[in-house]
Amino acid sequence: MSLETAKKLSKKLANVSLYLTISALVVSIPIIVLSIFNFGLSSRWFNGGASIVTLVFCLIVLGIKIWERMRAGPEESTNANAPLPSPKTPKTPKTPTSALWKASGSLPVSQSLPVVCLFLLLALLHLIAFILMVSITIEGAVRSTLPAERDPSVTYPWNIKVQIGQTACIGVQTLILIACFGTGYAGRSRVTEAENELRDEIEWGVTEAPK
Repeated sequence: MSLETAKKLSKKLANVSLYLTISALVVSIPIIVLSIFNFGLSSRWFNGGASIVTLVFCLIVLGIKIWERMRAGPEESTNANAPLPSPKTPKTPKTPTSALWKASGSLPVSQSLPVVCLFLLLALLHLIAFILMVSITIEGAVRSTLPAERDPSVTYPWNIKVQIGQTACIGVQTLILIACFGTGYAGRSRVTEAENELRDEIEWGVTEAPK
């Protein structure tokens, strides 16, 4: 895959990751609300804590993404308003390699290594929470939750509808976070692979080095 194709694919995956991040942010809210009505201390604090961390993380990623677009806006307008070269002035041809090399700037925030790793970590945490909630839903409140885990401040009975709703939300959130990790990793790996191939071609003299 050429570097130009890899960069185009990276941008498309970054746009997909943007919508997935917004979806993860929205799904985190009902999980936090439903975790308040869960009497098991383990599932309550684990689910609520994981969702709060996910919500804050998504807000940070979206904030950086907005900042990236605001920074790219003035640069694009500056390039668009640049004066055209005079017909009398000979235009120096630019090699395709040089153009591709300069186009290979920094990766989108959703494809940076820390963000990709954190998406994977959050996906694993929600997968554990989903397995825990499925077990509680199937086995029931008495058999799946130890008496020591019951919150003394909670006096209302166990609600199966709340349990099923929270389990469904956590399952959806797990799939969204896995998709965020997959799109980020795929975009990053394609660009990195294309850059390495281009660098090898330059070292072996197959392609002219960019100036």
